[in-house]
Amino acid sequence: MTTTELNAAIAAGEFTVTTLPARKPRKADLVMSRVGGAKSRFYAATGSGRNGRQQEQRQRLTKIAAAV
Repeated sequence: MTTTELNAAIAAGEFTVTTLPARKPRKADLVMSRVGGAKSRFYAATGSGRNGRQQEQRQRLTKIAAAV
């Protein structure tokens, strides 16, 4: 059925159109709690980036502590 045929059927009374009220999104529908900023980014523990630098620093400190 094309749009023209549908509009003609609605005008003739063959179909009734019920408009449902709009509903607000529920909290369960939320996918991300933050949509911007540094906290919403994914950091993989691959040795690069902020997490990698922290991991390397911890390893250096443990080597220094083990040497003393």
